[in-house]
Amino acid sequence: PAVLRRRSPDRLARRRDAALPDVHISEERDRKIASVQVSTVPYPYTSEEQLLASIEAPLGALWNTEQQHVELTREAVRTTPGQIIAPMASTKAMERQSAALLTRRAPRKLTGRGVDADAAARAKRRDIRQARVAKKARSKNEK
Repeated sequence: PAVLRRRSPDRLARRRDAALPDVHISEERDRKIASVQVSTVPYPYTSEEQLLASIEAPLGALWNTEQQHVELTREAVRTTPGQIIAPMASTKAMERQSAALLTRRAPRKLTGRGVDADAAARAKRRDIRQARVAKKARSKNEK
């Protein structure tokens, strides 16, 4: 069982949801969201306001004229089917990034049983599932 902690009144008063009676705003950092958040403003934008304005602008045909909608949703690169696309030239920054990804990637942890035992366990589970399905089909045919 979790131990309940008593919060001090001054700490509760400093919360963002202190004035809202039926609202609880989580002040913890969400790691899933943090993995996709940017730390700096991306290239075409020079300020945070520009970036937010472009994100908040609706792209749908309901809010824009047909010509604007086509322009806003047009793909950046257009090719004809079957056309060969030349590979991108590698830059030093790309090489550093791929090297960092390769070193960060952890190797697969093996259980004490080893890889062959894991495969055998998967095969056994598969066989059990197939036997259940066959048994169900036989019982259905008998009725």
